[in-house]
Amino acid sequence: MDTKFRVIFLEEAGDFLDTLDEKTKEKILYNVWKAQMTNDKELFKKLQDDIWEFRTLYNKAC
Repeated sequence: MDTKFRVIFLEEAGDFLDTLDEKTKEKILYNVWKAQMTNDKELFKKLQDDIWEFRTLYNKAC
């Protein structure tokens, strides 16, 4: 399946993900993958130019 866009994580984003427990990290990475495959405005929105905000609900909290 082709992706709609390519994701490039900043070093800081990778560092942040490394601080999370495995289940939370997997949920976030799954949602990033899902956003690449679909146009789901619940998962991401464009902030400016090539900068997007990803949103992940986990345990009913953002």
